[in-house]
Amino acid sequence: MPDTTPSRDFASDNLMSLQSHILAEEQKHPGATGEFSWILSAISLATKAIGNKVRRAQLDDVLGDTGTQNVQGEGQQKLDVIANELIMRCLGDRDNVGVLGSEEDEEPMILRRRAEGGRYAVLFDPLDGSSNL
Repeated sequence: MPDTTPSRDFASDNLMSLQSHILAEEQKHPGATGEFSWILSAISLATKAIGNKVRRAQLDDVLGDTGTQNVQGEGQQKLDVIANELIMRCLGDRDNVGVLGSEEDEEPMILRRRAEGGRYAVLFDPLDGSSNL
């Protein structure tokens, strides 16, 4: 019996960037201020920069241990430190981010109080599994 399952033409699927998706979803919520979208855009930018660093890691000599430990007592990897700095830089400039908490840091970083516009706390692990690289 012949296969009658319709084949899927992936080339005709609509591709959408993360930024386009964020903006499209924001439009569905009339009360949205765009502040959360702005944070997601910063995270997107940071992940692109981290992905670039990971791809070039061997060329840029950023593989391996730094000789220090993170707060969990694990050996801190060079790429962990770089990824942490990238995320902190991308999110730290957003006026609505009040607190940044990273697995790499002992204490959360308070950037601004609520009265100063810091409405959001962002918690993250900058590069999970970096020791496997």
